[in-house]
Amino acid sequence: MGASERLRRPIADRSFFVNQDNWALPAVENCLLDAEFYLPQIRAGL
Repeated sequence: MGASERLRRPIADRSFFVNQDNWALPAVENCLLDAEFYLPQIRAGL
C-alpha cells in the first residue's frame, strides 16, 4: 500500500476522507470517485 492509499483510509470506519486533495493529481472528479468507492461503507455505518 502506497502513501496515497494510506492517507485515504478512513479513521475508525467513521471519518471518511472524500476529497480531491488525497490524490497525487487533485481534480474534482477524484472526489466523485472517492464518494462512489466509500458509499457502501458509509451506508453500512448509518
